[in-house]
Parts: sequence; C-alpha cells; structure tokens
Amino acid sequence: MDTPEHPKPALPHTEMEVPDWNDLRLLNAVLRAGSLTRAARMVGQSQATASRQMDRLERIVGVKLLERSTSGAQLTRAGLALVEDLRSAWDILERAMARMHAPGRARETAKLVTTDGVATYWLPRFLPFLRDSSIELRLFTAHEAGQDRHEHFDMSIHFMPPNDPNAVFVKLGMFHFLPYASADYLARHGTPRKAEDLARHTLLDHAFYLIDKGTWKMRLPETTEDVRVSLFTNSSTVLVECARNGAGICWLPSYVSVFERNLVPLDLGLNLSTPIYLCHYRDSENNSAVRAVIHFLKHIFDRRKMPWLRDEFVPPAQFPPQTVESIMASYAPLQGG
Repeated sequence: MDTPEHPKPALPHTEMEVPDWNDLRLLNAVLRAGSLTRAARMVGQSQATASRQMDRLERIVGVKLLERSTSGAQLTRAGLALVEDLRSAWDILERAMARMHAPGRARETAKLVTTDGVATYWLPRFLPFLRDSSIELRLFTAHEAGQDRHEHFDMSIHFMPPNDPNAVFVKLGMFHFLPYASADYLARHGTPRKAEDLARHTLLDHAFYLIDKGTWKMRLPETTEDVRVSLFTNSSTVLVECARNGAGICWLPSYVSVFERNLVPLDLGLNLSTPIYLCHYRDSENNSAVRAVIHFLKHIFDRRKMPWLRDEFVPPAQFPPQTVESIMASYAPLQGG
C-alpha cells in the first residue's frame, strides 16, 4: 500500500519517446498498400491524419521512413527494417491474446504458405489427422500471399530453396509433371499417342503472372510447331478444374494419379521434374505449433514411401494402391510439441 510513511518507489525516468502503436500499424499498411492514401483507407483514417501520423513517427524515431512520390509511397531501408523488427512483437501479441481468450491450453498459430495446387489437392486430404486443439494452422496460397510480399510466414512449401540466411530448408522430394486429360475428353477427342498428335487437341497451360510462355512452349519438341494453347491461367486450381471438366490437356504433377481417377496420365514421352522444398525460419522452431506442423508435413511428403516423390520418375501405372488412411496409418503426432 502507498502511504506517507511508505511512499511508492519512483519509476525510472527515461527521455525516450515511444511511438504510438497506431502509427506503427499505419507504417505496416503503407508497406502492404504501396500508397499512404490507400493505407489510410485500410486503417480507417483520412489522408491528412495519416500524413501527420507518419511525420510524427519519423520525428520520434529520428530517421526517414517513407519515400513519397506522385505514384505512391515506398518504405525506406530504415522503414523496412522497423517493420521487420515489429513482426516478432506482433507474434508475441497474438500469442498473448490467444492465451487470454483460451479457457485451457493456449493455442499457438503456425503460418504456412504453399502453391495453390498443394494447398487444394494434397494437404486438405490429410488435415483431419492433424488433431491438436492447441494448434491454429493458417494456410495461404503463394498467389494470395503475393499480394503482400512482406507478410511473415513460419513455413513455406515451394519449388525453390530460400536465399534467406535465417531460413532452414529440407527437400521433400521431386514433383514429376506429365500431360493429363479427363476420361471424358479422351472419349470425345481420342487419345494422343505421341507429341505431334497434340496439334489436333486443345491444350491448357499454366503461366506465372500471365507473362511467360507457359510449359508447353518450353517442353514440346520443335517438330510440334502447329501446337496452340487455348487457355492460359496462373492458377493451378483453375487448370485442374478445367481439365477435370474436359476442357483440354494440361501438365499436372503425377501425384494427381494417387487419388484422381477421372484424370488420365498420357504416355507421350514427355515429363518434367522439379524439386519441392519445405522451408522455415530458425526462430520459428521456438513455436511448438510450427514444430508439430513440420513433423506432420514431413510425414505426408515422405518420399521413402511415395514413389511419386522420388528423384527418379516413376510412371503412375506403377504406383501402389494408396488411401489417405494407409498413408497416415504410421503417423504419430509429435510428443510434447
């Protein structure tokens, strides 16, 4: 108790002015929006108020955080560094709030970004086996995550290893791509027997950001100049659904044959392979939810048991019969997080 006889100890005096949390939130919004005006709308502020907030924040930290121009606003190197440092604070705050709202064991989040094909056609089959009420998995596709290139993710599954020195990665296996078509399409249009036959068929293709030449142009021999692509998309999900509904022939990873019976692999002497990597940040290893999800992902991408993930190409006709239950029969959750 604070009494005249026992006064409360004085708090340590500091001259450092602490930035307002809303100003920091606005700075992060500028990074995502690429414009102070758009960032102001995102956080529900007027442009004038947002401008004053940024001026105040720059005064407090003592460095320039924004480069303003007629085309928008970009964070300076100091601004990017500040946002990067704030990410760990955001994660701590999220975990603290989770503990406040959870009546029992605190829920920890694990943020994963991967290709939309893996996110749609492989992971969901196995997620019911990730039975841990303390884990909140946040799953994003690479395309959607690209809308905010600076969003922080604990883990990623991608075709390229990271060049970040703070990242750890492991090769999950190889994805082997080959032409596929639906049984209905082949019944209507016939089955091509060699690459040259594709000139008589409708081709569907995947083009990153709709600016590259697509997979067919890169992989077909020069003798197939008459081949024309009828559809380009930057979404693996759109590509699969178009093929499933008989719209044409496209390249798909051979793991499609594990569960998709209506999509037929075509033996045209064509296939391409690319490694697939699981990446995570070193500081994420302190999160028990991240450790548990990494353990789970390594099981459902176990190339020792899955011939479609081996380094050498294995034709789908040689795949052993598999079910989700048979793949998960030997799975044991990570004990102790």
